[in-house]
Amino acid sequence: MLDDSLERSFAPRSHSNLSDLEKNCSQIFVKAPAITREFFEKINNDVVPQKTAFFGYQMNTRRVIVLTGLMLLFTFSAMGTVTMWFTNMFQKRIESMMVLSEDAPTYEMWKKPPIHPPIKIYIFNYTNVEDFEMGRAKKLHVEELGPYVYFEEMERVNVRFSKVDGTVSYQEKRSYRFSPELSKGSKDDLVIVPNVPLLAGAAIVQQFNFIMRLGYQGIINALSESAFTAQTAHNFIIGYDDRLYELAKSYLKYEDKPVFENFGILVWKKGIRPDVFTLNTGAHDINKLGQVEKFNGQTHYEMWGSESCNNLQGSDGMIYRQDLVRARKDLDVFIPQMCRKLPMRFAGEERLLDKVPVYRYKVPLDVFDTAENADNQCYCGQNSDSCPPKGLFNATSCLYGAPLFYSHPHLYGAEPRLIDAITGLNPNPVINDTFLDVHPKFGMLVRGKVKTQINVQVKKSFGLSVLNDYPDGLILPMVWVDYGIDEKQLPASVVELIYQITFTIRNLELGLKYGCLLATMVTFTFILLVFKKHQKSRSRVNSMRRPITIRA
Repeated sequence: MLDDSLERSFAPRSHSNLSDLEKNCSQIFVKAPAITREFFEKINNDVVPQKTAFFGYQMNTRRVIVLTGLMLLFTFSAMGTVTMWFTNMFQKRIESMMVLSEDAPTYEMWKKPPIHPPIKIYIFNYTNVEDFEMGRAKKLHVEELGPYVYFEEMERVNVRFSKVDGTVSYQEKRSYRFSPELSKGSKDDLVIVPNVPLLAGAAIVQQFNFIMRLGYQGIINALSESAFTAQTAHNFIIGYDDRLYELAKSYLKYEDKPVFENFGILVWKKGIRPDVFTLNTGAHDINKLGQVEKFNGQTHYEMWGSESCNNLQGSDGMIYRQDLVRARKDLDVFIPQMCRKLPMRFAGEERLLDKVPVYRYKVPLDVFDTAENADNQCYCGQNSDSCPPKGLFNATSCLYGAPLFYSHPHLYGAEPRLIDAITGLNPNPVINDTFLDVHPKFGMLVRGKVKTQINVQVKKSFGLSVLNDYPDGLILPMVWVDYGIDEKQLPASVVELIYQITFTIRNLELGLKYGCLLATMVTFTFILLVFKKHQKSRSRVNSMRRPITIRA
């Protein structure tokens, strides 16, 4: 019985046992293809005409539909060809994406750059100060220590956009992290360096009367200050407490000059700088993107000897004028600590990451020659007779009276008498290679090295006995700095951006240009073929309808 029941359960059901719903559904599935085919044949025969007039021709409707589609494709591809080959709309679209704004895709990268460039600082340690002051040594001797490497992190804060002017204003916030693994020496190394607060005060009181100079000498004696000071390398770089500088803060505030917490090589850059930069966003002119429009609300200085030198408008150091870069013309970089622009001259083509073409710009070796270079004589100040010696740039007017001078490392290219005054210097062209690598199309800085040296001058005056042992005008090297970034230190996000603006955008442009051109040619060819086929079919029909004549 079990076998019989299983056999009955798996046996097919007879039609008599099917419900009406099941019968109707089965009929629908069986007849659906036939109904669909009959429906479209009805539409094709009764609704869609067999022939359609097309530009005066009676053509098959299907052929008209195909021809219409081809003509639409031809029209769009022809418009794309004209746009890509004979206009700059694509370039304008890419440039509009580069305009600096809060909605720009690179805004966060601009606001807080992911690149943390290393700063290599070499300190000139004076080893025979006591012997020189006692007359046992004729010249001061220096020993180069370092590099002491610090990684810099920068963020633009207090950002304010002006859509009317097409500018953005901000302040810079910087912090520094010591890298013992990359440094040569310990940050606790004891160094003997020039006492810059004392030398700066001596230069300032030189303009005062004799009584004021005697008062300054009395303060120096009371504080037991001397021309040189002993500091750790880290404190000298990042900042150290100086008693003379503490007393000078009141005078600086009275003169409405910036006051920092302590004194050091990087103190003026550390933390939030009081200076306000105003850059062009490129909204009105993309070629002005990244150009400094104002510095602390001023469009020019009044400390130099000509309008061209007082003009501060140049690159911020990150983005350069695209029109000048493409033409390989000279560029200008605004350097706030010098209160001037530095010219950069085209030096040739290089490769970044072995693939990306870049333009290399270099600082001319005579950039600090205010005495012999006519273009730099306006930086001597209001009086061109007071030009510093060859190879030095006098930044005293920019640094509130402190007698600081910039030069190439180890006074390379300076007057021989300046180099001979200090033993231990080694002017070498190898270490004076300052360059910038700029993207040839978009003007972005992708790699660079800036090498410069900071020196202080001894300025003697009657009544200041603390400097009696030193020649007036003696240039004392303090540090030289190697600042920049190599391609190996570029983060992955920056490398990806460089590849995108170099290859992705170029390939997209080429794809659109040649793709539109090819589509135009192909669609035009197919249109001609359709018309040719129509002409052949008309000829064949006419030949069939030609009446047959029977000759007797």
